[in-house]
Amino acid sequence: MEVTYLFFAFLFLFILSIGLTVQIYRLWQIESSQYNHFNQLHKKKLNEFSTYIVSQILIEKKQRIEAIQILQLTLARKQSHDSCNKYSLASLCNTISCVYKQLYQFKAATYYLRLASLFDDKYLEASENLIHIYGKISNSYNIVV
Repeated sequence: MEVTYLFFAFLFLFILSIGLTVQIYRLWQIESSQYNHFNQLHKKKLNEFSTYIVSQILIEKKQRIEAIQILQLTLARKQSHDSCNKYSLASLCNTISCVYKQLYQFKAATYYLRLASLFDDKYLEASENLIHIYGKISNSYNIVV
């Protein structure tokens, strides 16, 4: 009786240790990926693709403010150095607005969506997101009695 109890306790702890090891390994992968991309950012090898990856990692770690700061820095650099690529600027503004929308900062999200539509008026995703945010704002002001 005691042997079976010990066996099941050992089996249960073994399964828990495997699950914990998998979680630690996944966390290590995310942290090492973030470290590599942050090194690229600090070495001034800033490109739009690595910015999107770093911001996505930060969003997964619930560090949305830092993600917004990195995206805003990229937007400012892109406006000063590559202002001809209007679609890319509109895409960055749309991404910033989506992060603000996750933080329920609808006014800031609306600002960046309007900025995206100013950069490229044919950028339909910004227009659709703007309509969605206006719907959320109007729903938040409706009072149900």
